[in-house]
Amino acid sequence: MNPTTPKRELAQLGPILTTKRRRIGVARDVANEVPVAEIQQPTSSRSPSRTLSDREQELAITVVAASNATATSNTTLNTPVESADLHAGKPEACDRPIAFADKRAQIANALPLTNNHQGCLHTAKNTLLGMVIDGADSPRELITDSVIVTTIGGGGEFDVASGRMLRTKDQDEACQKYKSAMDAFERRLPVSVVIGSKNKSYPVKPPRSYCLMGFFLATYVWAEKTVTVDGSSVSEYMIRLEKIDPQVKSWWMPAGHDTEPVPVGEFQCDGNSCDSCGKYSKTVYTEGWACLSMSCPEHFKFERPVSPDELIYNEVFLLERHDNRDLLPLPQAVPALPVANQMSYGTEAEFKRGIVCPQCGFCSRRVYWWGWACENESVGCDFKHIVSFTNYPLSSVEKECTSMNARRRLEIIDKSIQHKTISGGGYTIEMYSFPNSEGTVGGAVAVFRATPETCGMPNGPDNLYLDMQNADLRLQRNPARNKGSRREELTSHFAYNYGAFYKFGVFVESVGFKDAPAPILAGLAQLDWAQSLGITHLSEFVRGLSTGHSDTSMSLKSEKFNELLALGYFEGSTISYHDDGEKELGPTVATLSLGSPAVMRFRPKRKTQLGQEGKGKKGNKRSVLSFFLNHGDIVIMHGTDIHREYEHEVTPCGKLRFALTARFVRPESIENLEERQRAVENGQVPEGIENMAYKGHEEAAGEPEANA
Repeated sequence: MNPTTPKRELAQLGPILTTKRRRIGVARDVANEVPVAEIQQPTSSRSPSRTLSDREQELAITVVAASNATATSNTTLNTPVESADLHAGKPEACDRPIAFADKRAQIANALPLTNNHQGCLHTAKNTLLGMVIDGADSPRELITDSVIVTTIGGGGEFDVASGRMLRTKDQDEACQKYKSAMDAFERRLPVSVVIGSKNKSYPVKPPRSYCLMGFFLATYVWAEKTVTVDGSSVSEYMIRLEKIDPQVKSWWMPAGHDTEPVPVGEFQCDGNSCDSCGKYSKTVYTEGWACLSMSCPEHFKFERPVSPDELIYNEVFLLERHDNRDLLPLPQAVPALPVANQMSYGTEAEFKRGIVCPQCGFCSRRVYWWGWACENESVGCDFKHIVSFTNYPLSSVEKECTSMNARRRLEIIDKSIQHKTISGGGYTIEMYSFPNSEGTVGGAVAVFRATPETCGMPNGPDNLYLDMQNADLRLQRNPARNKGSRREELTSHFAYNYGAFYKFGVFVESVGFKDAPAPILAGLAQLDWAQSLGITHLSEFVRGLSTGHSDTSMSLKSEKFNELLALGYFEGSTISYHDDGEKELGPTVATLSLGSPAVMRFRPKRKTQLGQEGKGKKGNKRSVLSFFLNHGDIVIMHGTDIHREYEHEVTPCGKLRFALTARFVRPESIENLEERQRAVENGQVPEGIENMAYKGHEEAAGEPEANA
């Protein structure tokens, strides 16, 4: 016998509702000895096709029963290991999601509507675009063929015992997440939903760690109370989401599942206006009506006493269906592959986003400079996508630099920083001292300012910049945090190392200088020349300061580099605050900036006694020095205290920037003999590369001229 449509839908709710009933069956009103479950029966403004008792019989049908049909095998899917115990015994999914991933960043990069690397909601200008429902801990989290009920997230704290984010205090109407959810509800905005494998309400075994469910409509937002770990209650906002297009197959249901949509208007949940606050609330729970406005003094007060964790959803509330035809056709959930046009250069921000593999549906980040390769390693998908580059012209770089130089407010020189400007080698050289915790100078920075004439010289920055755009520099993005986990994040920039291996927080592939392309060797030669001249000037500058300097931090001696890290930046790429204080390094670090301009900032580290506290909650210090880096500029940092007590960041402000940063890796500091020998071998510089660098105007190669 074929069950009616409502009965088919209720079959999905059966395990949830009957389990809840068993839990509250012993909970009674002390005064009247009336079972709480009998306080109010679900109501409907229209009579359902069968009586309530008939539907109650249907509740015995469980979701697991639908798993008797064998799931179609799909080699592109692989149940994530981290959820194996959580979903043990659940049936297989009836279909493959159209987009899925193993890591949060993969799906965030590839799906613009759920581009949030943390948290539940993704908004743009406070407009809700998408949700990721992953580790929600609401006792009434619910997922059916057509309806999702979940928390809007936010405001949780990490609980060490459970390893989860738990709510410890009330949300309120000032919460931005609540405002965004209410905006989506009131304006009837389609919301793209992704489900994570740590969601305990997953009806099936998760095909992968993160899977796209499609577009849903927020049909109700309300505040309810839940019980915390310590037994107290807190209020949080919940949202009911309804699948917009009922004809789209719900892949997250069990294999063999065949539910027809509940007709629009067949069930209508009633409600009341609150006598205290005047706001209308639906009858969301079987236990009766309560005001669901968090700001109301009568919030969540039922006619009979009831524990928040023992509540059951009103079946009619779950079976309501809305007419969503006005929202069709829906926006494109899976974007098309990026394609270059006559106006693009291939380095714009959109070309750094991820893609959804058209062969297998896997969301893949742009790892390589040359393009995209599908990251679905478990099945070895070989899909690749390439967008050809067009050289970003020097004329566009010049316009970017001109625009940047008009923003002088971005430049900062703290009163603790002493500075001086001179001329030398065809450059204007700005020098800055950095005090250490002992009150002496712990380090100094020299900024070589390139003129247009300098940049245009043979072997100068212009030629090098164009050569780098046309060379294979092997650049790629590397894991910056949580390598290998579902929370792995890649660097914003692309990188590759040449010469001696440079071991720092991010692992970067490396080859010796003998295998380096010509632009890398030319850049190394330029930096070797600049650091030699820079150390000479910095030595005179520091020795002239009354505070003295740290001999242990500043050797004030030049030393040829044996390592170079090449970085490439697309539009919007950055490198966040860090230091170059690895114990294997010498005291001098030099960087050549090519292409689009950038802002470089220095600030004291949080644990030092230097500087002033910033305005943020993280306790970071305020910047003590920031300056622009234009095309062709060189920065020389000297002194280990700069990295021990300070950190720096670089924020590019254009469509294409390269940075070549050279260091001296001290072989004697490398404990492993094999690695030490490899560092010596790879750091050997081919003969004659000094002829590849512009060394400044020959007539200015002598003594510097003081400007200020």
